[in-house]
Amino acid sequence: MLIISAATISAAQAAVTLVSGFSHFGQGETAVSDLGSKSISLSLANAIRNDDGTFTTDPANNTKTMLDVSSLGLSGAAGGSGYTVNINFQKATDLNNQDSLFCASIGEANSNSLIGRYENGDKIGIANNGSSTGRPGSGLSGTAIDFNNPFSLTLSVQAEGAYTLFITQNGFAQALSWPSQKQSGTLNTLYLGSWATLPGYQSAATISGISFWEGAATQDDLAAIINVPEPATASLGLVGLGALFLHRRRK
Repeated sequence: MLIISAATISAAQAAVTLVSGFSHFGQGETAVSDLGSKSISLSLANAIRNDDGTFTTDPANNTKTMLDVSSLGLSGAAGGSGYTVNINFQKATDLNNQDSLFCASIGEANSNSLIGRYENGDKIGIANNGSSTGRPGSGLSGTAIDFNNPFSLTLSVQAEGAYTLFITQNGFAQALSWPSQKQSGTLNTLYLGSWATLPGYQSAATISGISFWEGAATQDDLAAIINVPEPATASLGLVGLGALFLHRRRK
């Protein structure tokens, strides 16, 4: 109970609650989530598992690292609370104009998706429903992203499907949105370092953590979401609270 409440963030408009996630990835063929109240498994068969608890997606043509998240029940449908997905990247080197960093598949059809895609000039763009035609601008404006150093991508989907993609590096957050587009269905699958359906859209991205939150995050929520406490940290906090409680009772 204390662990869950510690991962609940109050914002001006909404509260986001940690549902599931990964704080590290072992050397086995699969990784089981260790954050939140619902467990999911991620196959690492096509990824490179690193000694530091991260993994690097395979850039080989049409190779996918896929995570089934349908059991989490995250939806941007009308009347719901929306959801937030955060991916912490250690780095994403050797990118070109066609490389995708993630693909969030909404609903049953893989083509009904949001894609975070690298673009020329060290920028991130959004592809919606498999297309970037007609979106405002050509990716992020302002400060470019250094893909050789850690950064985070946070997808925040509101009830009724409006969404924002936040990119955070060195404490500085940039927001990218496509106001005329919506994704109101249930989040089914997260593809990491690739696009769901098209060959040739893979990247060698090194991922250090993933988390799924109920509720649409605001920019004020980002620091806590990106730095979600690891289970060991939460357990230590629980022990400390228990010791404090006993100390007060003895007094």
